[in-house]
Amino acid sequence: ILFIGFARTGSSILGALLDAHPHVVLSHEYMLIGRVAGGNPKNPIFNDRRTLFSALHNRQNSLLDHSLINTSRGLITTSKGYSLFVENSYMGTYKDRIEVVGDKAAHNTNSVHLGNKKYFFEVIQHLRDVVKAPIKFINPVRNPFDIIATLMIYDLGDKELRFKANTHKIILDQDYINCSVSQFEKEIWSVVEFCESQQYEVLHVHLEDLVESPRVEVLKICNFLGISCPEDYISACTEKMFKETSKT
Repeated sequence: ILFIGFARTGSSILGALLDAHPHVVLSHEYMLIGRVAGGNPKNPIFNDRRTLFSALHNRQNSLLDHSLINTSRGLITTSKGYSLFVENSYMGTYKDRIEVVGDKAAHNTNSVHLGNKKYFFEVIQHLRDVVKAPIKFINPVRNPFDIIATLMIYDLGDKELRFKANTHKIILDQDYINCSVSQFEKEIWSVVEFCESQQYEVLHVHLEDLVESPRVEVLKICNFLGISCPEDYISACTEKMFKETSKT
């Protein structure tokens, strides 16, 4: 499973919920597509199924170990200090067997597609030949106004300003706004073009729906991936989800 889309769409919490499944191993931003596209084609990570799966699994474990040392909570935290660790789950590990392996790096995947569409599909086909299994995509979706506004504020690089934006109006230069909207339009059309190619199955997951009805959305995702959805897993995901979607 691969993610394609934008940053600031709730993809991190969605990835955490998936990795919490007893039969799923999902790395957090290994940047798989970017690594394959820009790396050494002879690298065994990109040519051997077992080596690739181990790299993705080790990536997630290293994040968990690092975060456990520093936060006593597990896994990385968001820029707002929100822990992504799902209690009472199989995050960073699995039960009995692995049914789904993947990488959560939506923006990186889309950037490769935007840069060279023909090569992008060659990379995906190469990975499909290596893993010898179908590849599916998840497209995290969020209110575009929130995506653009959040990205603009984070691009400023001012942490104090970022937190102030949660409770205060911030006036930004119009040219800067126009530039950000233009870039967003290019990226969104890249995703649209990929989805319309219908070469791979894509599931669109709206952050607002995931927050409002986590049980329904988790069941939908599991059905899309063809995996079971145990009640204790659903409960862990529901308990983890924040109560409302932030609005920038």
